[in-house]
Amino acid sequence: MNGPWSPASTNPYETSPGPISSEGVDDAPRWSRAIRLAWVIAYFYPLHLLIAMYGSWLGAWMTLGHMPRPMLDDPKSIGGLMPFVIHGPEVLL
Repeated sequence: MNGPWSPASTNPYETSPGPISSEGVDDAPRWSRAIRLAWVIAYFYPLHLLIAMYGSWLGAWMTLGHMPRPMLDDPKSIGGLMPFVIHGPEVLL
């Protein structure tokens, strides 16, 4: 049944391959990659926030030489790079 009028495939549920270039790389539009990247960033946002919070605390510990004490060691008055490091959690919050 391979005549000139027969379809190439008789399976109606067979999917055709998507738009793939000759190199095997997906040729998806750039905006779909940007959307995918935005979703990944949004998915890992809580992790970024935790890293920024604990990173600023560890930075203060390294700068002070001891663990920061609540209400005594203000990160803004520690000096060094701490006034800049504390803006990470502030921006993410």
